[in-house]
Amino acid sequence: MPNLQRDLGLAYTPEHWDRIKLAAWLCTNLPEPSLTHASKLAFVSGWLSSLLAQPGFDLGRANLQKFQMRNLLEARIRELRAMASCQPSRS
Repeated sequence: MPNLQRDLGLAYTPEHWDRIKLAAWLCTNLPEPSLTHASKLAFVSGWLSSLLAQPGFDLGRANLQKFQMRNLLEARIRELRAMASCQPSRS
């Protein structure tokens, strides 16, 4: 039974979801008030495009794992923010 569920999950094709809707959902669900929606959308779209270019990763899998992806994006934004705050200022 677990193998069947796994195989069915891999064959899943989300209805009414495309790359743009998934990126918009991720942006809406990223609690980062200091970033504009346009900035988040540019970042998320680029990240999502590179993810979907990976072998074996498609829109169906991305849609099933969108909550995990949101968590990864949130962590990456925190990481980038921390790196930026550690940069010496240029005068």
